[in-house]
Amino acid sequence: EEVSSFTESPGGEIEIIDVTDNSQSPIAAILKSLKFRDDDEFTITVAQQRNTEKNVEIYHNELKTDPEQRASISLRRAAHRQYLVRGLHYLNYHFQGLDASQPWLCYWIINSLDILGFVPDPSENIENDKDIVPHQTLSDIVKFLSSCVDKNFGSYAGGPFQLAHLAPTYAAINAICVVGTEEAYESVDREKIYKFLLAMKDESGGFRMHEDGELDIRATYCALNTGYLLHLLDEKLLRNVGSFLSSCQTYEGGISAEPGNEAH
Repeated sequence: EEVSSFTESPGGEIEIIDVTDNSQSPIAAILKSLKFRDDDEFTITVAQQRNTEKNVEIYHNELKTDPEQRASISLRRAAHRQYLVRGLHYLNYHFQGLDASQPWLCYWIINSLDILGFVPDPSENIENDKDIVPHQTLSDIVKFLSSCVDKNFGSYAGGPFQLAHLAPTYAAINAICVVGTEEAYESVDREKIYKFLLAMKDESGGFRMHEDGELDIRATYCALNTGYLLHLLDEKLLRNVGSFLSSCQTYEGGISAEPGNEAH
């Protein structure tokens, strides 16, 4: 079966492109344009880049020439589920470097499970569905996130007994929204988080990640996202945000992390 796509030519005519034809394939053209240009210089990095590109080409060519290979592409949902659920209960020592990112681990895992369709709608009775994440597991996530709240600031830290920080606050609130249960929403102290957001607000219009912390685009996004999800955004939180963002635009046209840095 011919695999085709349609594009409109400059003259307005519809042109049929066979995407399995390497000479016409937009994907092939993209791969070619992305190839690393090393100017015949050799380094270990260049060698690794060349090997990576060759490996990508091998799989691309197999899929391009073999219809059965294309039809066999699948997402192994059950295997992903097993890996993700295991991560909620156990992580090996390789993850110790993420000790200050524990709410992020909860968010990454529960969000992935939700995308795969394994997080239940709170209104549905799914106790007999062994593939769906049990309500008890969702409750355990909420309880763990509550243990990450900094008692001094009332917002979320990177782990129990750590410092309140806008990044894990963002992760925790988004994880709670994915869980979506009444218990999850009731665990959030909106008033204290609002006070924390105000405390992180800078005169420039941006936000700091934590007390005396970095003042940058990341912190500002985390603060605004958290405020939006919790319906906290008001004139005080939004004051001069636009000016701060504008001050981060560079001569390159892009946005830097903070005023004076390169666009990224």
